[in-house]
Amino acid sequence: MSASPPLSPRSNNDELEDLLDLSIDLICVAGINGYFTRVNRAWTDYLGYSKEELLKLPWLELVHPDDRKATAQEAAKVLQGQKTLRFRNRVRSSQGEYRWVLWTAAADEHHKLFRSEEHTSELQSHHD
Repeated sequence: MSASPPLSPRSNNDELEDLLDLSIDLICVAGINGYFTRVNRAWTDYLGYSKEELLKLPWLELVHPDDRKATAQEAAKVLQGQKTLRFRNRVRSSQGEYRWVLWTAAADEHHKLFRSEEHTSELQSHHD
């Protein structure tokens, strides 16, 4: 018995998107311009924004004001070729709450920043 061909061909990009969306980790790609170019479903599940909203926001605006300087410095190191392992900061949910994430990042030769983040159970209100 031979296998049936798929009903409709899927692109490798679609398959990659599906794979990334299966992850519970927050996975993203950001450009040197400070905007996300790709986010997986975990971002929307954890923070409550749509993918479209996240792609329109400079990613640093999501970072807690007290964490922005250190986060920008860490991102600059990554864009200079260093890898980041387990950097911790807070990001704002669509409800205005700040949630802790622990991220790992690296950049490619085109200065695209690739990040994978684990969310933690700690939660702070926007007043903290």
